[in-house]
Amino acid sequence: MAKQTINIGAAPNDGTGTPLRTSFDYTNQNFTELYTALGGGVGLPGATTQVIFNDGGTNLAGDAGLTYDKTTDALTVVGALSGSKLTVTGGTIPANGVYLPAANTLEFAANSLAQYRIAPLGVFSWYDGAGGTRMTLNSTGLGVGAVPTAAFTLFGKALISSANPDVNALQLIANTGTNAVGVNFSNTGGQYYIGVDNSVGGRYFGFPYSLNLSIGGLYPIVLATNNTARLIIDSTGNTLIGVSSANANGGVLQLKSGITFPSTQVASTDVNTLDDYEEGTFTPTIVGGTTAGVGTYVVQSGNYTKVGNLVTFRLYVATSAHTGTGAMLISSLPFTSNGTGNQLYSVSITNLGGLTLTALNVAQAYINNGVNYISVSQYATGGGASAAVPICPAPYIVVTGSYMV
Repeated sequence: MAKQTINIGAAPNDGTGTPLRTSFDYTNQNFTELYTALGGGVGLPGATTQVIFNDGGTNLAGDAGLTYDKTTDALTVVGALSGSKLTVTGGTIPANGVYLPAANTLEFAANSLAQYRIAPLGVFSWYDGAGGTRMTLNSTGLGVGAVPTAAFTLFGKALISSANPDVNALQLIANTGTNAVGVNFSNTGGQYYIGVDNSVGGRYFGFPYSLNLSIGGLYPIVLATNNTARLIIDSTGNTLIGVSSANANGGVLQLKSGITFPSTQVASTDVNTLDDYEEGTFTPTIVGGTTAGVGTYVVQSGNYTKVGNLVTFRLYVATSAHTGTGAMLISSLPFTSNGTGNQLYSVSITNLGGLTLTALNVAQAYINNGVNYISVSQYATGGGASAAVPICPAPYIVVTGSYMV
């Protein structure tokens, strides 16, 4: 309603003003609007409470309003929280709404339980709906499950720490003194740490700029897949792959099965590095030193094992006829021998037949450097120079030995 104004005329009793009855009607209308706005249409508040705003309801109890209590010096929004309205009550938690549980502190409630709190000095708390603290953010840091004691606190334990970790905690380590950065898990049994460190003699073993994966206490590091341990490093330093416990008399590396090397060797220049292992078969042949010729073979059998640069072999070869001429050579070894000069490798003839030897001579065999064949020679039992054994049409020979590649 617009304000009703009474015309008092230009002079007393000049007959130009508002009639007396109309004037009192204006007065009643104006007072009714004031009482409705400030007192719900019934009466004005008492001496201790003053209603600053009321939206026109019939009483304070059922109508939203902003009141100021002179006695307690409290400002309160009274009424239900619905639609776009915001209700702020006093220090008593409402069923649903906003209230002031302490000085300069605002709290939000749902189902008569605190949900969020905003407190002085930038403190924000998030509750779990049952009265417990789920997360708190303050000037110290962010805490989950408890008030923070460090920049980040997880259930009362510092999540980021520059010192030794708390027990039963998950922590991010950031130590500016040693430049250690990592993640630490700990409980009463020990600590597990993974991180980067450039300290010397520090608690993370002091390997400069290293990636550390370590565990404290007498506990192993276990890597598992499909609920099965695949790699274990136990507390004494044994590395176990595919086995669950160390052989007390075994080495520091213990495997369930073998080590596989690539089919093509990746050679290492380090004299202490094993860079190849291979097992296989080959087909030995007999050739002539002057004319290789062609043989009719009865047996061609060969096996070898190569470990690093050492080849160990066994062969058996026999022919029923051969067209070659010159010295007898056993060819087609699995690898060519080392090409360094003056390196000869003696091998053993364990059985032979069909060869033509000089009387009282003994057959022997060797591998020269940079070749893939065995030379067969003979020498007199009384001493003297050796000579080549000529190729024969139907020999058989069994040889074992080793050579370097």
